[in-house]
Amino acid sequence: MILNTAIQACEIMLSIAVLIGFYRLAKGPTAVDRIIAFDLIVLTIVAFTALLSIEEGTEHFLELILVISLLGFFGTIALIKAMGATENTEEVE
Repeated sequence: MILNTAIQACEIMLSIAVLIGFYRLAKGPTAVDRIIAFDLIVLTIVAFTALLSIEEGTEHFLELILVISLLGFFGTIALIKAMGATENTEEVE
């Protein structure tokens, strides 16, 4: 009973964190703010999935957590590479 209430409270807080991340992703004045917001969103989705796994009492979500983490990591690397490519073209001009 107490565990379910704690998990639900954590899920609400993580949902708020995702909304804040989406706000910063859309509003962020710099590209670095957007990359950090993207990492925040990925991390909270991983945490939400882990909470869901605990709530259901199953280990079937662990593969999903791994896939989401890898996609978030490679997405961050791709965004950084894209930022570096645009900065290099600005210096040439």
